[in-house]
Amino acid sequence: MLLARWLDVVRQPDLVREVATADVRVHRFAPFKRDAYLRTPAQTFVGHDEVLAWLERSPKTLTWSLVGDSAERGGRTICGYRYDIPNWHNTGVWMARGGDRIAELWHYPHILVEDEVPVSLALLR
Repeated sequence: MLLARWLDVVRQPDLVREVATADVRVHRFAPFKRDAYLRTPAQTFVGHDEVLAWLERSPKTLTWSLVGDSAERGGRTICGYRYDIPNWHNTGVWMARGGDRIAELWHYPHILVEDEVPVSLALLR
């Protein structure tokens, strides 16, 4: 499954070259922007180096898991995810497009209340 392979990447970022195409595009949506949440990514990372730099600045205590079953819709794979740091977590949805390797990925964390977000994650905005 495509998103299970992405889970390997977020756990071990150096796998990005094996799992994603050289010109991969990762669209990260901000969990704080209610009005533009689904329309405009907060950031888009293009290529292995940009994606790797984004993943490597994540808190080292951050862990990821898939939630529920994946679904195929319109040539895309969709699955829920959960991320945890000590004493806090959030969930969201990943959507990916690609054949054997991910060509494009959309990263939709669920909406957060800013006052409840740990400083280590708030700095990533």
